Amino acid sequence: MNSKYQFTAVRIALALIVFAYLIAPTATQASDLTSFWTHEPITVDGEVTDWDSIPTVYLDDEGVVVGICNDSINVYIMYRFRDAKSLRAIRMTGLKVWSDAKGKKKKDFGIRYNGGPTFSEIHELTGTDEEDFFSNMSPERRERMMQRMSGDRDQFTVIYRGKEQRETIPTNGSRGPAVSFASSDGFIAYEFSIPLQTSDYGTFGIGAQPDEKIGIGSEWGGRRERGDGEGDMMGMGRGGGGRGGDSGGGRRGSRGGGDRMQMPEKQEFWFKTKLASPPAE
Repeated sequence: MNSKYQFTAVRIALALIVFAYLIAPTATQASDLTSFWTHEPITVDGEVTDWDSIPTVYLDDEGVVVGICNDSINVYIMYRFRDAKSLRAIRMTGLKVWSDAKGKKKKDFGIRYNGGPTFSEIHELTGTDEEDFFSNMSPERRERMMQRMSGDRDQFTVIYRGKEQRETIPTNGSRGPAVSFASSDGFIAYEFSIPLQTSDYGTFGIGAQPDEKIGIGSEWGGRRERGDGEGDMMGMGRGGGGRGGDSGGGRRGSRGGGDRMQMPEKQEFWFKTKLASPPAE
């Protein structure tokens, strides 16, 4: 090939690579994310219109879009998913948000949201086959599963001080934290608002101020912990299987055998963020 044509081909290839890089979604690792100052409180309704002017990032390893911002009262966190496995795991085990007021990874204060779209809504939204998910279940187990997972499970729980205290609170923010979800553009968005400070009137919060660095952890999937409630939600006894919840030797699973459902793999990631301060006048 003529050297002139070779040079032109190389230039075209480089231009295509640069163009592909520019139009690709931003992907990063969950280590340090920037919290942006918001002049107006975020309306916690699951809608993403409040985030139009707030940068978000796509975490490639976790398959989730994350946004974070704060004002002088609350920190706001938004997660957007479109992967059916992640959405099913959240529906089954809840979405936990942990915080460490010292900017590390200690689970000082956490909230868990059990809610979101039903299994049928997840499969319809993501275009996945619901039958594949239930293929290893007997008709009886599938029916029980559908009944448990299709109802209203909008539950919001505070996990406080190293999991020693748990309390179910309203999702509307009347006790401090608030949460909601909504679907748009093929994604499910979960939106959280968490107070920076606690109060003497039963308001739960992180215990931090603007301009301070905090750690935020996110978790879904895995086996539900003892004391989380609904311990037998997936047909699993509190002892971890077997008759009467016996976790020792002996046969596991249902009496029919081969009908046990595998719990979704646990996903957990942490990032550090420095809370934003009000911009100078």
